[in-house]
Amino acid sequence: MKHIRYCLTVFLIVYFPIMSFAQSYYRVTVQKANVRNKPESSALVVGVLNHDEIISVSDINKGWAAFTYKGKIRFVNVSDLEPTDSSQLDNNTTEVKPSLIDKITKHSEKNKSENGKDIVDESSIFDPFDYNFFGICYRAPFKEADMGHYGLIGHVFSSSGFGFSLNIGTNMGIVDIKSAGVSFSIGPNYGYVISEPCFVYLPLCFNYIYAGKDNKDWGFSLLPSLGLKLKKLVLSGGLDIGWSHSTKKIAIGFSVQLGFNL
Repeated sequence: MKHIRYCLTVFLIVYFPIMSFAQSYYRVTVQKANVRNKPESSALVVGVLNHDEIISVSDINKGWAAFTYKGKIRFVNVSDLEPTDSSQLDNNTTEVKPSLIDKITKHSEKNKSENGKDIVDESSIFDPFDYNFFGICYRAPFKEADMGHYGLIGHVFSSSGFGFSLNIGTNMGIVDIKSAGVSFSIGPNYGYVISEPCFVYLPLCFNYIYAGKDNKDWGFSLLPSLGLKLKKLVLSGGLDIGWSHSTKKIAIGFSVQLGFNL
């Protein structure tokens, strides 16, 4: 019996604090509380919480409260919060969803965090897992739209928006056997989320075309493009502004792409 009472006592001592903390709710006490991607005062500010908003805190460590927003762990300074209880929540709400309002873009008024850094709208930051895509494309000049190259493409972006693009293509010579050959393009890329699911990106590529021993060419292309991300499917298209070493001229064409976010 003593062993049973001992085990029950230990269980109650451990279980209830854990359970009560697992359901800890905190209210924002300041006008605006900065939300960061790391528990550091120098970390990137990805949004703000309004006064009186309530969040469900999963952990508090070294002065930072952690909570989950859209599947990602975010942090707010615990000095901007006070404990509250679930009775303050809307009866129709089953999950606490902080608004992270005040989306900031280059075209809107800039706000500053307490350490002087710009508050950045998280939707304007390229997440490599959200916007990298690989697939197929077709590139051709407007004057010879049926004599372009089909290819395999890949676009990889970093969290800052910078990345690179790769394109390996071929022309089977169906329209004109003289145009048959293979092409290779690679270069830096920059992308920006306009507003989900729309984004723009700008590859600057070095091009090499091989269509036989006596028919080789190289040049550069600038491809301003607009993309639409529909879950895992990515549709995009834009201009293909290229300079060719053989012609020493600039030609304008188009590029259409169909890809998947892996």
